[in-house]
Order: sequence, then structure tokens, then C-alpha cells
Amino acid sequence: MLRGVYASASGMMAGARSQRTVGNNIANAETDGHRSQQTVHAPFGAMLIGRSCGGGNPMPAAGPLGSINLGSRVAGLHTSDRPGDIRETAEAEDLALDGPGYFVLQGEDGPLLTRDGNFRVDEGGYLATPEGLRLRSDVGYVQVGSEPFQVSEDGVVRRDDEVLAQLEIADPDVQDAEILESGLMPVAEEDVAAAAVPPGDTAVHQGHLESSNVDMVRELTLLMTAQRSYAANRTALQVQEGTLDEAVRLSDGM
Repeated sequence: MLRGVYASASGMMAGARSQRTVGNNIANAETDGHRSQQTVHAPFGAMLIGRSCGGGNPMPAAGPLGSINLGSRVAGLHTSDRPGDIRETAEAEDLALDGPGYFVLQGEDGPLLTRDGNFRVDEGGYLATPEGLRLRSDVGYVQVGSEPFQVSEDGVVRRDDEVLAQLEIADPDVQDAEILESGLMPVAEEDVAAAAVPPGDTAVHQGHLESSNVDMVRELTLLMTAQRSYAANRTALQVQEGTLDEAVRLSDGM
């Protein structure tokens, strides 16, 4: 009976995690460059069931009967690498990636990855997000100043014939990375350095933005599935709780 309680409880926790992940996808459905994620479920654990003999039991010998799983758990996250639609904005600060990789921003605690190329020139003349996170390059940050600038498809930032910077684009393994509510993904500095995308492997389109790749119909279907799984496990837990209460009541009356 207690095994059933554990299985139901673990199923509820996995269902709740799935709902949070799907909810984050839905919340970022209009976030440029957002990549949808899905939870990957696995058995929480298994217990070997054996057959024992004793007390005059006529069974010939003890032996294994099989195993029973103790519920499910979220083993990781799958990040979709399906690209979003690229649309033209005609804004020089807007950049879109066509191919693998992410823009690298500098956060307070380390680098952050994003496909959202909605940048603006901050008060220091650097390309940055509306929240003030600066875009990284081979020379530190990308300083363009107040004059017109150009970004070629190989990620080189120029002003006329002067090369200002080479955009830093990285493609580390982000399958298990947690996407924050802001749509950004924290990553270790060494992972960024080890997964740098060579110039030209991914095209950079100036004056364009990549839309989110979230499929709302799919996400709503996943949300309903996660909610029903959570509700089914909760009902099973309530039934088992009632059974345990009755067993305790009967044992006290003996």
C-alpha cells in the first residue's frame, strides 16, 4: 500500500513539473527566438519482487518474480531545435540567426544564451537587450555608437569599411538547460568557449527577428495531458489514504 502512495506522489510531482514547463512555453509564445521545452519522464525506481519459501510452504524454491516501478520522475528536459519563422523588421539593431547556435549575453552571474535578437543601443553605445544585458563578441561587447552600422551574414559588425567586432555565437548542449522566465538560458563559461560556432556556419540577418517556435495547439494538448495525469494520481492517492485510514481504524478496534 505504501508503495502505491509513493508512486502516486511521484506521479503528482512529475505532473506538476510538466505543467510548469508547458506554462513557461505558453508564456513565451510571443517571445522572439524562444525554444520550447518538454519534460522527459523516466521510472522513479524499481523494486525486485521475490518468492520466498518457509514454514512448510510446498513451493519448491525461492526465486525472483519480477520488478515493480515506484512511480515516475522528470529525468530531464528536451529543448526543441526547430527554428522559428524569420520576419523582417527593417530595424538595424534587430538580428536573427539562421542556423544552429545562440547569441551570447553577459549576465550578472555568467553568460546567458538567447535566440532573441531584439537588441537596442544602450547609453554606452553597446548593443544590448531592452533589459540592459550586453551582446558579446570577440572584442568583449559590441560597441556601435550612434552612427549607422552593418552586420554581415558571417556575424561581422562594420561601420563602413571599419570592422568593429565579430559576434560571439555558441551552440552548446542545452537539452537539459532550464529556460528562465525571461526566455534566457544560463550556461557555463567553459561550455560557451568549447561550443563556439565558426563564422559563416550560421547566417546572421540584420533587420530581422526570429519568432518563437512554440506550437500553441501542441502546448495546450500537453497541458491537458499533464493536468489529467496530476488529477489521476491525486485521486489514487486519496483512495489509498482512505484505505490506510480504514486499516488503522480496524486495527485499533481489534
